[in-house]
Amino acid sequence: MSGARALLMTLRLLDGRYHGAGDWPPSPFRLFQALVAGAYGGRWAAEPPEAKDRAFRWLEGLPAPLIAAPPVRAGAAFTHFVPNNDLDAVGGDPARLAEIRVPKRVRPLIVTGEAALLYAWRFDRDDDVHARLLCRLAERLHHLGRGVDPAFAEAAVHDWPDAEARLAAHGGAIARPSSAGGADDPRCPTEGSLDGLKTAFAAAGRKFKTP
Repeated sequence: MSGARALLMTLRLLDGRYHGAGDWPPSPFRLFQALVAGAYGGRWAAEPPEAKDRAFRWLEGLPAPLIAAPPVRAGAAFTHFVPNNDLDAVGGDPARLAEIRVPKRVRPLIVTGEAALLYAWRFDRDDDVHARLLCRLAERLHHLGRGVDPAFAEAAVHDWPDAEARLAAHGGAIARPSSAGGADDPRCPTEGSLDGLKTAFAAAGRKFKTP
């Protein structure tokens, strides 16, 4: 695609650790979730959502990004105890959460080099309005993986050859999109992902309401 452009996002893990389960590099969908949480949460909850909605729905429709990721090694495993999300087992009473705690084993990944990841989405040159809004929204990202994984992101729009050069210069492994369902499936957002996240967030907000 001649004249293509790229939304290039740089993500940094502040502690150089990643507690997300089952994916390295963090999947595009996991990043999508973190971007949405930052864009709509906190003091931004009262902000008109229409432009943001259009931008994230545009991102849903793009092909899978290329990802450059640093090497990691497995850290020490530990166990902590959390509610098992079965409140019905104690009659729906939040005061009885301690009765349904279960052990959860966690083993973080520790970044062994520069703790930066690059995500590059390719799109048509004349379609950069949403990309530029996403560049601004990326600055609101605050965590990736789990709540113990503080992170920040910055993004910019580049010509595609420049984005490819930056990926190559990163020095880490480059993950390329595969066919759906393959072993290296990057698990990207698809049409309806934003609406699904909004629905799940609304449902979670009602979970602990008592009659």
